[in-house]
Amino acid sequence: QMGVVGHGRNYIPTGHVEDVGRAVAFVTDKKYVGEFFLVAGDDPVTQKEFLYAIAKGIGKKKIMHLPKTAVAILGGKAGAEFMSLSQRVDNSKLKNAGFIFKYPRFLDAIESVMEQLQRTRSEVA
Repeated sequence: QMGVVGHGRNYIPTGHVEDVGRAVAFVTDKKYVGEFFLVAGDDPVTQKEFLYAIAKGIGKKKIMHLPKTAVAILGGKAGAEFMSLSQRVDNSKLKNAGFIFKYPRFLDAIESVMEQLQRTRSEVA
């Protein structure tokens, strides 16, 4: 089950799984010991955009919209706060260190990722 919590305009950091893995490997170089890097793609994506893109990719027609107060009752106040937290991150330190994203924009890459997921699911079934 997926659902947009509140208005869904809160930003969430996204990143292609391949880029995240490559970035983690990149920053394990000893010259980065003690450094802190934010690993996320270039585009700010709202919770609503994120969930609608995922839903479209798996063929789901409807997305639930849950009031934050209902989520607080069901999952606790901390859960509701977490699900509606807005985060915009700056990956410039990672890029300035020389890392190059293969898939910098979530909305550009999600369709092919979801197609691959569907192919894999049908091959396994």
